[in-house]
Amino acid sequence: GPRLLIADEPTTALDVTVQAQILRLLAARRAEGTALLMISHDLAVVSSVADRVLVMKDGVVVEEGPTARVLSAPERDYTRLLLAAVPSAASRGTRLSAIATGGVPLRAPLPERRIDHGPPVVEVRGLSAEYGTRRVVDDVSFAVHAGETVGVVGESGSGKTTVARLVMGLMRPAAGQVRLNGSPWSELPERERRPRRSAIQVISQNPLDSFDPRYTVGRLVAEPLGGPRRERAARAAELLELVGL
Repeated sequence: GPRLLIADEPTTALDVTVQAQILRLLAARRAEGTALLMISHDLAVVSSVADRVLVMKDGVVVEEGPTARVLSAPERDYTRLLLAAVPSAASRGTRLSAIATGGVPLRAPLPERRIDHGPPVVEVRGLSAEYGTRRVVDDVSFAVHAGETVGVVGESGSGKTTVARLVMGLMRPAAGQVRLNGSPWSELPERERRPRRSAIQVISQNPLDSFDPRYTVGRLVAEPLGGPRRERAARAAELLELVGL
């Protein structure tokens, strides 16, 4: 029961259903008399909760006022740029405003997609997975070709990440198979998959949490290398230099 609640990006990375539950909870606390400081980059979230808005840029408040006025009739160019960068049906197919351009909106056409309609890079056939007795993925099939993007969407707990783990070969399916570049993948033993793993890269949902914040970057890179400490450190420095870090 605090008198002041500071919510720093409370809905980031949540699906829309859970996001709505969080916003209803915050609104209920406000209705009970709790003061709420909402910190967010999401203008839709701010508009649904906040009575007043402060817009910040480079550590300075550039505009403030009632939410309805700031979001419907902004006075500052930076606020207008933020609002112009919100995706909408009208902006579909065009580049949104780029804050880094110094206030010049970009409306150039998006680059044309070049989809290779040859054999798919990855093909998923009738994939199913279970955690204990609970089936979390059931008969999923899709293919992704070179130059193509396939979106997998759904609520939290709908099985999206499990599908990614199955495609990566980090867990075995209960049924179905994954083929990589036209060849078997999911049914292979790990020793046969390992030489081909460089064909797949995973970017986790929250990549910063994948690393121990108490470790230096050098220690994180050197940890899986093996060998004497001095050799690991030298190899880590070499790897960082190879990628320009």
